[in-house]
Amino acid sequence: MKKLNLIFIFFIFISFQSYAQVILTPRVGTTFSTINFSDELGGGEKSTTGLLAGVELGFGLIQTGINFTQKGVKGEGDGLNLTITTNYIEIPLLARVGFGSDNFKVYVNAGPSLGFALGGKLKGESGSVSAEEDLTFGKGEDDTFENSIDFGLQFGTGIGYTVGPGQIVLDLRYGLGLSNLFETPDGANRSDFKSTNNVFAVSLGYAILLGGK
Repeated sequence: MKKLNLIFIFFIFISFQSYAQVILTPRVGTTFSTINFSDELGGGEKSTTGLLAGVELGFGLIQTGINFTQKGVKGEGDGLNLTITTNYIEIPLLARVGFGSDNFKVYVNAGPSLGFALGGKLKGESGSVSAEEDLTFGKGEDDTFENSIDFGLQFGTGIGYTVGPGQIVLDLRYGLGLSNLFETPDGANRSDFKSTNNVFAVSLGYAILLGGK
């Protein structure tokens, strides 16, 4: 995993060096996410909403950046409602292709992403009683999740409409997690202990051209 992280960061560095023309897009939005548990770990999970905020940079056909992304899941059973909210710093590396005029564009994008967990909250409610505790990531006995790295794939589409010196951008994106939040026990089948993030995100941003080549 460490070697994969270094390769990922290397390609981002190359992207920065390849283009003098940079498109800066601050964006904010909402996530709708769940954790895809196998039958061994869960069942009956429901999606939860969270916050998405960040800045993305476009270099020709390459788009990267840094985002604060909330993920999580809801679960219900025996009169108890549980909500898990996890916070990540996420770096996408996407290939982006646009169609249309200078004033109105439609685009599609796809590529890998790398997330680093910052922590989160576990909230439980039963009737009028509620409790909340911090989530932790690590391999200790008291840690909630074992894996703090969330490697995955993102697929999306969106539109951009020119307003003033830049474009208002509406982005729709799906994130498919590939990293298990819990490690597979020795001798067990990985598919029996699946625990991956799945996120659908909607965001609104404003794209500004910073330079030309």
